[in-house]
Amino acid sequence: MHNLISTADVFVENFRDQTLDLLGLSAAALREEHPRLRRRVLQNQLATGVTPKARTRALGVAINCSF
Repeated sequence: MHNLISTADVFVENFRDQTLDLLGLSAAALREEHPRLRRRVLQNQLATGVTPKARTRALGVAINCSF
């Protein structure tokens, strides 16, 4: 994945918390190794309530932009 990222301009992801840390791709590591890379995070949101899908993950509407 590092080879792919080294050729990219933007990195868009929607992993669960700490997944990228475990892969060695934390925000700090990406900034240090690929300073020109822009990282975008698709917001995950959990449904609430008592429906059968209450704990199902879904993508939110907004994209969090971090420069």
